Amino acid sequence: MRRSAIAVISLMCLAACGGSADPTATQGGPNAVINPLLPVVATSKGPLRLSTMDGTSVGEQAVGGNVAMVAAGSLLIVLDPLGGKLFAMGRDGKVTILAAVSPTARGLVASPDGTAWMWAETLPVDPVTPHTYATKLFVGGTTSAGHQVTIHLETDHWLVPVAWIARGVIAAHVPIPAPPVAAFPEALAGPTSLVDPATGKEGEAITSTACSFGAARADGAFLCIPRGGAPGRVRWVNANGTIKDFTLPTAADAGDLRFLSGGNGAVLATVPSLATAPYSYAAYRLDFSSGAATRYGTGVLRPIAVLSDGRIVATGPAATSGLAPVFVITADGTSSKMTDAYQVGPPIV
Repeated sequence: MRRSAIAVISLMCLAACGGSADPTATQGGPNAVINPLLPVVATSKGPLRLSTMDGTSVGEQAVGGNVAMVAAGSLLIVLDPLGGKLFAMGRDGKVTILAAVSPTARGLVASPDGTAWMWAETLPVDPVTPHTYATKLFVGGTTSAGHQVTIHLETDHWLVPVAWIARGVIAAHVPIPAPPVAAFPEALAGPTSLVDPATGKEGEAITSTACSFGAARADGAFLCIPRGGAPGRVRWVNANGTIKDFTLPTAADAGDLRFLSGGNGAVLATVPSLATAPYSYAAYRLDFSSGAATRYGTGVLRPIAVLSDGRIVATGPAATSGLAPVFVITADGTSSKMTDAYQVGPPIV
């Protein structure tokens, strides 16, 4: 059986350490993650290291700073804006440079079959408030080089890809300037809509500001966080359009949403209060059939990845250095620490 490989990078901590970051930086499907994992060189600018689950390094690549990462089949695709490049890393650690990118590149997502990926680059058009922003959408893949498909103009918003489903790319209209730092990046995403990856043409709305987008499956089912009304709720919109809301125990807000393998549940985090940071995150497993929310352990934890065997990867509270402990946790709550890290990419198999 092939061992899962994880990409690890020692970068400035994102949401797991209470920081503000692109809310869509690593959204790419059920296994997308935005937090630390596995052994790293503890510096603020990399390198990115690809390791097996037992911590064995299979390759490294220098990067310029914060990156976005997404799994595309057996490849890890990495968007390195400050390094000026988009590159792929295989399971053997081999690196292939795919395209040159600007420092404003963001929002990397991959198609469900892993053969294509999309990212965005943004720049202001109108120097007078309110700003008009131009978002260039690019598509590349295993059979084609990266190429621009459209330019999207919008006032006080960026268009950022957050997920790729069978019907197209889900993109968020991220408000600029960004709202104040939130406990969860989902709160910063703005409304979402469907975009045709071939033409860049925008289509139907997926979510509004009334429900912050969290995660999507290839079949179009998605999770979002309702805004207004009772706090600490999660909404599951199935591919057939049925809607089910779940209320989580003692939660002021929820986020870090990932679908479980098999699709009939999710993992997420909650916070009991939004009054002060650092927040006391708790990780939960949510069963869509029963509505039961089962907590993983009793400590401060944020889920950052779901493995194919049902285990999750989660981070604990960060140290003053920004490094956070990384744990692998089974469904019954048994955990084992793997390392301390800054940022991690999704599992590739």
